Amino acid sequence: MLSDTVISMAQKKLVVVLSLAVAFLVGCIVGQKVISPVRAGTSPTRWEYMRGLDKDANKAGTQGWELVAIDHDYNWCFKRPLP
Repeated sequence: MLSDTVISMAQKKLVVVLSLAVAFLVGCIVGQKVISPVRAGTSPTRWEYMRGLDKDANKAGTQGWELVAIDHDYNWCFKRPLP
């Protein structure tokens, strides 16, 4: 009876270890396929940021700024790609 319990516990540990190993490997493979790394020779978009008030929103929009956030004091945050 004791040997059955020891084998059962060993099997459970093996199943847990193998499950974690499989989950790790699947995560590594999916991470490389779904989230593409930056290709060599290219550069990701760089942004510049500006804070302003809502009265400046139309002017900022015509200058290429995009609204990304508004804080609790109604300060507006804009971004646009660096030239």
